[in-house]
Amino acid sequence: FVGPAQQPDFARWVRRLLDPHLVRLGSRPRPEDDSAERLLRPLIVQTLAEADPEHAVHAELRDLAETLLRDSTGGDPELAQSALVVAALHGDAAYFEAVAAALRHAPTPAHRAAALAAMGHAPTPTLARSALDLFLTDTLRAQDFFGLVRPTRRLDTVQDAVWSWLDAHWDAVAAKLGDEACAHLPSLAAGTHRVELATRVERFFAVPSRRKPGLERHLRQVLEDIGRRARLHDRVVLEFQRLLPTL
Repeated sequence: FVGPAQQPDFARWVRRLLDPHLVRLGSRPRPEDDSAERLLRPLIVQTLAEADPEHAVHAELRDLAETLLRDSTGGDPELAQSALVVAALHGDAAYFEAVAAALRHAPTPAHRAAALAAMGHAPTPTLARSALDLFLTDTLRAQDFFGLVRPTRRLDTVQDAVWSWLDAHWDAVAAKLGDEACAHLPSLAAGTHRVELATRVERFFAVPSRRKPGLERHLRQVLEDIGRRARLHDRVVLEFQRLLPTL
């Protein structure tokens, strides 16, 4: 819905919606926070930082990411994933090498999950392929796969690279995941409105050796979801872009 031309208006709209909540909550955890506030703050801070790189919280999260990569005990753990993900969206090869090292030496499951999510937000096809290659090593376990790959659904720029990588490494991925997990792989295309990606995914799973028990149902559901999203996108995107400056 939001292209480069709409980004300034979108950022302004997001700030207008979320800045009052940021003022109320603050950008850092407080001793008096209840469980709802601890859960809400990372969502608000990350959304603001992603929508508007000029927002103060963007710089705060980038600084926190640097702190966490130097010393995983040195930053606010509640904001660790938001910080690492926001920095990943602007990261280079050196950044992802640092995140991979943090993943290998994560002191807690929460730190590991944060680093894994950051690896899944590689912003270019080359970086995404390098991140995915990590699954072919002993650093990642079979149960880490979807945590690594699901975030790529947010990034149109890398979706095709993900499916090309899966095509090239199918035998190794299938052996490590097992048939039950492989049957859920169509979900990696869920959430998009790109009909051309639906065609590619359908063609990908047309290979007989990839049609694991239970896959047919998951594939059908994902293809139907993409079709619905494509129709919705075609109906509302121009109207949304027209109204955005007035919101």
